[in-house]
Amino acid sequence: MSGLCEKVLLATDGSGCADLAARLAARICAGVGAELHVVCVGEIPLVHPEEGVGQLALYRESEEKARATLAEQVARIKAGDDEVEVSGTHLSMGRPDVEIVRLAEELDADLVAIGGTGADSLRRSLMGSVSEAVTLHAHCSVLVARDGTGEED
Repeated sequence: MSGLCEKVLLATDGSGCADLAARLAARICAGVGAELHVVCVGEIPLVHPEEGVGQLALYRESEEKARATLAEQVARIKAGDDEVEVSGTHLSMGRPDVEIVRLAEELDADLVAIGGTGADSLRRSLMGSVSEAVTLHAHCSVLVARDGTGEED
């Protein structure tokens, strides 16, 4: 191992840019012998208190969607050309930027790989970019992958 990059955390949301970040992260890990960890964060749905009865169902739906996205990303990595093993998969619920930064610190990751334009453009327009927040708050380097088209996913 190079000592420079021993652990990479890939954050995925199922978008095209997240898939590009996955391919780049896999190539880096294969090249330097680093561990690859993959995280998908399901967002906790906001529900008005009077509608709280359905909140558990919405939470479970969001969690299952995140679980499926995580499984699909791992399958694409395993089917890729880089022959890299996924050392760990992580499902989390909450604000994606906060959870990604928290997990990167917990894992002592050397690099976070993330897509530049995610699947939820409405959230980004209201609250800012997840990749931007991760870049600002992560303790390690962050690779932000963009598809170059400038279009939203």
